[in-house]
Amino acid sequence: FSLMHALALDHLRCEDNLDNLQYSAVPRYSPPGEEKSDVSGELEPKKTSANNLISGFRVKDFKKGWWSLKLPVLLGVSEAEMEVLSRDVDGRATSSLARIAMVESWLMRRLTARQKYEAAGDMGKTPPPILSRMVQVISDGHLAFSQAAKVAETPFP
Repeated sequence: FSLMHALALDHLRCEDNLDNLQYSAVPRYSPPGEEKSDVSGELEPKKTSANNLISGFRVKDFKKGWWSLKLPVLLGVSEAEMEVLSRDVDGRATSSLARIAMVESWLMRRLTARQKYEAAGDMGKTPPPILSRMVQVISDGHLAFSQAAKVAETPFP
């Protein structure tokens, strides 16, 4: 879900640029006392009190200005995804709101397809109330984003 999160932040920052999305490795869990490493096997930078564990942004980065901050996306964005997110079928630029709706539809369709066509997989073993809750959480997140966008876009006198 980090791609949808990054696109939502991009919209709320009033940006329409996909160049500020950067690769972010998935950190692996290490027991206490062992050094942590990411997927590629490289060591993670040491966490300091200035790091925000939720967003990954450091406090000193905010002094540069929010427009210069890159948005980390887990495992990055492929060239094919960039192509689809940047232009529609007719070659026109896609709006930031349309990008968010597009990624949400990808998630919803993938959840539905895994439940319907991959019954022997892990989704076939998941009870329907859990699956419906997953869809509800994605939908609730999109509703909350829509409310935040409405507040951000409403001009104040």
